[in-house]
Amino acid sequence: MLAAVELPSLGYSRHMRELRLREFSTPSRQEQARIAELLSTWDGVVEREEAQLTGLCKEKAALMQQLLTGKRRVRLSECEAA
Repeated sequence: MLAAVELPSLGYSRHMRELRLREFSTPSRQEQARIAELLSTWDGVVEREEAQLTGLCKEKAALMQQLLTGKRRVRLSECEAA
């Protein structure tokens, strides 16, 4: 939205003054509420995915440690061993 606005190169405080003088269209309150609701929903999804990824990374590190110390062995089938 602001990328399409041509502002004179006058410095930050002068830019703010220029922006205050212009009118910008905004979504209705109802639409803003719906957007906020959707963003909150997706924030929850992202948090759950990040938690799951963190858990998987910890599990991988633990398995790698077990493989490196010999506590766990990998069994290969005959086809894979050849």
